[in-house]
Amino acid sequence: MDNQEALQRTLNRARRALQILEEEKAGYGIRVPVDLQIELEEKQKEVTSLEAHMSELQGEHPATLPDNLPRHTDVFVGRKQEIARCLEALSPSDRGWGVEISGISGMGKTALALEVAHLAREQALFDAYLFASAKATWLSVEGVRQETLTLSSLDSLCREFAKGLGQTEIVNMSNATVRRRALLDALRGRRALLIWDNLETLNTEEQEMIAEFLRRLPTPNKAIVTSRRPIGESALTIRLDRLSEAEALELIRAKGRLIPQLAQVLNATKPEILTALHEAAGGNLLVLTWTLGKVAYKGCSISTALERLRNGAFIDELIITTHQQNPLAASEMIDSVIEPKVVVESMTRIAINSFNRCQTLGDIAEIPDQLNWIPSPAPKELGNALPQLLDISQDVKAAFTATLSRRSELLNRPINALRKLQNSLAFERNPQLATNSRQITDQWLAILETAQRTLHQTAQQRQEIIQVYIAGNALDPETAKHRFKGRIDIFREIETLSLADQPPVLLLYGGRRAGKTSALKYLPHKVDSTLVPLLIDLQGAASATTLPGLATNLATQIIEAARRLPRRLDLPYPNEIRTDPFIALQNWLAEIERTHPSKRFLLNLDEFERLSEVVEATGSRAPLNFLRNVLQHRRQWILLFSGSHEVAELPSYWNDYLINTRTIRVSFLDEESARELILEPVENFPKIYQPEAVNEIIKLTRCQPYLIQLISYEVVERLNRDIRENKRELEAICRDAIHRVSIADVQAVIPTVLERGDQYFRELWTSLQQSDRNFISRLIQGQNPTAQDKRIVKKLIRKEIITPQGNALQIPLVQRFIEEVLEEENV
Repeated sequence: MDNQEALQRTLNRARRALQILEEEKAGYGIRVPVDLQIELEEKQKEVTSLEAHMSELQGEHPATLPDNLPRHTDVFVGRKQEIARCLEALSPSDRGWGVEISGISGMGKTALALEVAHLAREQALFDAYLFASAKATWLSVEGVRQETLTLSSLDSLCREFAKGLGQTEIVNMSNATVRRRALLDALRGRRALLIWDNLETLNTEEQEMIAEFLRRLPTPNKAIVTSRRPIGESALTIRLDRLSEAEALELIRAKGRLIPQLAQVLNATKPEILTALHEAAGGNLLVLTWTLGKVAYKGCSISTALERLRNGAFIDELIITTHQQNPLAASEMIDSVIEPKVVVESMTRIAINSFNRCQTLGDIAEIPDQLNWIPSPAPKELGNALPQLLDISQDVKAAFTATLSRRSELLNRPINALRKLQNSLAFERNPQLATNSRQITDQWLAILETAQRTLHQTAQQRQEIIQVYIAGNALDPETAKHRFKGRIDIFREIETLSLADQPPVLLLYGGRRAGKTSALKYLPHKVDSTLVPLLIDLQGAASATTLPGLATNLATQIIEAARRLPRRLDLPYPNEIRTDPFIALQNWLAEIERTHPSKRFLLNLDEFERLSEVVEATGSRAPLNFLRNVLQHRRQWILLFSGSHEVAELPSYWNDYLINTRTIRVSFLDEESARELILEPVENFPKIYQPEAVNEIIKLTRCQPYLIQLISYEVVERLNRDIRENKRELEAICRDAIHRVSIADVQAVIPTVLERGDQYFRELWTSLQQSDRNFISRLIQGQNPTAQDKRIVKKLIRKEIITPQGNALQIPLVQRFIEEVLEEENV
């Protein structure tokens, strides 16, 4: 007993020392001294060792479960209902694979996931607890800290989990696909809880593969996933909102118990001041934690903290600090602020810093994506120059993504715009902004002019075929020019229906990468000037997590689309959009009608299905009710929904909104247009194809435009390699047909095409139901459809996956891919 008491005293002292070290570390914010970090890690190991020894003395066995859950290093308050729902979803009786925790940055998604995991461990729900994070930062009293060990890909996550299970042979596998399957096999017969944190940092393709992995997770294993937006199905979705007043006050008191110097301040503070602190922070966990850190460690009084919260100074400082570590988190914080003027200082400083960091053409081209959260039109406090630099960066992006032959020409526009901006800086009201803008324009102009000279010299020297095929991205008339082929019948039908006395709702329907978005981008160039097509990308708009954020995004996209019309149209910015967003949008549309009485506006909602995500995220159908109001009351506005789902495939509530709908199908190209796309993608394209090779491309792709571009792209790459390696001249190839692209060349690039187009093929295959896939498998094996297959056959014909006769796949390339998938599954 004496040994046990002595050990308990030693353990208590070690735990107290560890707590002191953790508090000291919290005071340093982002830059923790190396010696303190080492001391903290050593103390953590000491506590773990002492705890294990104590368990042995008490007759218990030390834990041997695979378990890498991070220790609790901060307080956790509230979220009781969410915790209960999560634990229920993790029980073996629940049929889902687990829990998805979503919400904007700073709401405590990771903290909730770890709290639930620790509670599950206390209740012995699983025999393994494996944590892996894709996040680069974490929440502290100083805002956001850098994480040193993060996992940036799905395969890295799988390696980490396999390592945690002790499956070294899985870790050492060379094939990522085989590794995922082996990990699933290793989980069979176990009860493991996988925690995958901050998956929004992964790209869309990897998120989709994770969703597929989770759907296949063998029971009774479960997973907890945290992400800004839900990524999968068949799981409980928990969306974290801001803290309630009671939760915020509980957090403040808990922080006081943890940090003595903060407790002294709080004890002398009236309760109504703490309530005001919660209100000024908007219930935002990150902002509140940051503010308490300022009070605890930076000598800031409660009254000063409250004042700086109310005037936006604290939020500006937090956003700028956050942006240095995590630009995505900073943009989300700005989007969550109701009044943009509150964060105008942070907007300005972040924009200037981003502009100044540009050293290459590619750096400038990335600016539109980095700063796409700045509203348009920008707040007047940003001055005149900064918004113009944003527009110039968009032009550079268009040039950067163009073909080499067009890139030099397209740089003329941003270069001229920079020169005009330089001449106008004398009229900038803010002297400091004028000085910063002069430095940026000088730097950018030097970069662009140097790039243009280099591109011009390269174009003169090279003997290769200039790559003009565009596989993947939608064609844009500003860069692709006449590369868009066919679809005249679609343009005429849209124009005729839109200008009718009583136009219907239009549904532009077609498979993935069938050319819907490209058609919508070219539409303004193909219709009567009375019709004004305005393209909105709802895939981007759906990233908004609040209704004001969505409304602002919609208005911004409409304004930008109007500016990019063949005949530019400058629209005003809607008033009061942040306070009453959709009423403001309705009034705004009415104002536009009055200003342009002779026009009809065609609102093209691309990827419209993504609105369902907004409905689920916000719990409100206000966006859909707004669209219905447009249909019923705005005579000059016509709605076109574009997507890959028919009305019958959507959630049932869509039936209330898509009334009187006319479907326009975007199918494969006609053969004449397909041949033109291959042989004459641009004017004066060299004659590089044998007729038989063109026929082979037509046969393999069934005139699907994306696949034509993909094969043709790889054919040109193959031919250019031949020119480089064998020092052949392009002129000789064009002159002698025997040296042109042959059927053999087309067949040779198919493996590369299947690899580069993997996302397209795999998405097509995984989007089908299991019964559909089983039927296709039988079809490929030569079996004929049966009477029981009638419903499936009808659906797959409608989706243009199988032929109208129902006895074969439409596209041979798709069949080649599916055959490989089936072969892998049978290995």
